[in-house]
Amino acid sequence: MAGTISGAKKATQKILERNPNHFRDIGAKGGKATGRKGFAISGKQSSAGATGGRRGKKGFSFIVETSEYMEYIDKTTNEIVKFYK
Repeated sequence: MAGTISGAKKATQKILERNPNHFRDIGAKGGKATGRKGFAISGKQSSAGATGGRRGKKGFSFIVETSEYMEYIDKTTNEIVKFYK
């Protein structure tokens, strides 16, 4: 393990002598790695996004969110609707 700049250069040189594509291979492994990313990591945000998506599909347009409720406009009647948490 390199502890100095010159040691890091020597280690890198040694790695590249053994396998010239070493760093390319590591990068490819990282790029191919799959998993949960973004909002999928936290259940709270993903469930909130799903709720908003369902309400949007039902014909509601989001206005504002408070700690007690969320306000939407009903797209068909243009009246304000409150969804309590």
